[in-house]
Amino acid sequence: MKLGLKVHALREPLEQIALTAHERQESESDNRTGCADIPREDLREELAAKLNGSLDKAEEVIDYIQNRAGLLQAKDNRTFAFPHRTFQEYLAATGVMRRSDFETFLRDRIIRDISWWREVFLLAAGASRSTPRIIYDLVDTLIPDDPKDKDPTPEIVQYARLGAQAMGETDFLRHVDSESPPGRYAKIHKRMQDWLLIGINADNILSALDRCGAGDALNWVGDPRFNPKIFHLPDDDHLGFVEIPAGEFLMGDGKDQHTLNLPDFWINRYSVTVAQFRAFVESSGQRAGNERSLRGIDNHPVVHVSWHEAMAYCKWLTDALRQSRDAPEPITSLLKEGWRISLPSEAEWEKAARGADGRIYPWGNDSPDPNKANYEGTGVGGTSSVGCFPGGASPFGLLDMAGNVWEWTRSIWGVKFSEPDFKYPYDSGDGREDESSSASRSRAEHPGRGLNPPARKGSPLKGARKVIGINSVYNGFWGAPF
Repeated sequence: MKLGLKVHALREPLEQIALTAHERQESESDNRTGCADIPREDLREELAAKLNGSLDKAEEVIDYIQNRAGLLQAKDNRTFAFPHRTFQEYLAATGVMRRSDFETFLRDRIIRDISWWREVFLLAAGASRSTPRIIYDLVDTLIPDDPKDKDPTPEIVQYARLGAQAMGETDFLRHVDSESPPGRYAKIHKRMQDWLLIGINADNILSALDRCGAGDALNWVGDPRFNPKIFHLPDDDHLGFVEIPAGEFLMGDGKDQHTLNLPDFWINRYSVTVAQFRAFVESSGQRAGNERSLRGIDNHPVVHVSWHEAMAYCKWLTDALRQSRDAPEPITSLLKEGWRISLPSEAEWEKAARGADGRIYPWGNDSPDPNKANYEGTGVGGTSSVGCFPGGASPFGLLDMAGNVWEWTRSIWGVKFSEPDFKYPYDSGDGREDESSSASRSRAEHPGRGLNPPARKGSPLKGARKVIGINSVYNGFWGAPF
């Protein structure tokens, strides 16, 4: 550049101009949709400081970066702006990282207005991705306390969401995994996980949307509720399966309501997730019928799966757990004794969802509540991470049995949606649980007691849930419904 200023030297004043303009624009309530206005005088003085005070040279540089480099756009003869907001935020971010107090500088501004400084924080982290110590400093300064040392607030969980995203976008987990012995990187990683786990369960503090946001953020740092070594199943002593005791319950509604007696069975606490279904596809070699089923967020319920795919997943999981050395007891012994994983029957699903007392919803008879289920009235606009609605748990502690997705069962509905082939009272021996029945007969699906999950244009989002149980026909370990 033949203007007395090297290209790398031009960047520094532009960064400072962008940072100053971005900070000034924060307070301009009527000017926050585009790029900040940059007075020509400010631009000229900042450049002149790099050109031995020459204002004439500064004017030449302004002409160059406007007309030849395209780095600035003139609004009029006295005002400039960067061509895109993202470019302004990027230069502001790299300008921040030149400061010795970059961590506290960004922390104070995130606390002041997180929506305005979010992208600057993330871009600052991205510009430093090759130096994990800086990522650590940014996140540790923003969220310095472990949950055991501080009560949860919506703000802290929001900061944890931002910190988790910064760690995920910069591949920080690679440094966590390679740190030996585990040290500060592992500690900050766990801190983000712990705060986000608190967030998805804090239905007395956070809104449904904020809890779902915390659930999504867990995917940036790995959701510790699930074990990737055992096909991403829940990381507990029973792989997420919950025992439903034998006995009677009220099935159906109105004139069709009747008492039904079921043997004990086990059903999974969560719907089958994208990560679990992806493990099946990758391990079995079976091609997904709809590639969109593999594109969702890992801890969201898998959707766009057919009944036959759901059953194939359950069969594969039965075999995989029988062979696994990591599967816990009593799961391993039960499977080796001949139990198997499958979809639940319509009756099993309903008992697990509503309990024995005939309640309308999993949480009771109160009206639909957007704090207890992800349905059209909640405003999420799509699926949510499993388990973000603890207040909507069934009497047995199962989550998302109302809303989020429709879930397959193994029971037959019939050829016509408007007219089931099998009537109530429910009889498991009348053919409605025949797995070999014609493909033209659809299977019963559950949206969760009449609450329509958030729908996309077209057909409903269909997923599943696993059950385990002794059944008079199958005598098997059942899997969670899709």
